[in-house]
Amino acid sequence: MTSRTAKEKIESLLGEKIVCTLVDGRKVKGELIVLDRKKNLILINAIEERIVMSKDYSNTTDQEIHVTRELSQVMIPGERLQKVEITQSLFDSKLQ
Repeated sequence: MTSRTAKEKIESLLGEKIVCTLVDGRKVKGELIVLDRKKNLILINAIEERIVMSKDYSNTTDQEIHVTRELSQVMIPGERLQKVEITQSLFDSKLQ
């Protein structure tokens, strides 16, 4: 078996579902379609998840509220990217 380059490994993830954590704590889950040399990502069929505090929106007790929104397509700047995650099975099948 020949050893694949890092570029080939990353290219094998195109079209796969990934989870991106941004520096502000938001998470975006979606299908990776673009990764450029500046680490900018484009995801389709994306869902953004974030945690907000209820006191920011009302006078009630302070609680965490999980907010999600569906995004058809999203561009994540590489400078805002903190972490990218994939499932163990995807790692085993594509990157090992």
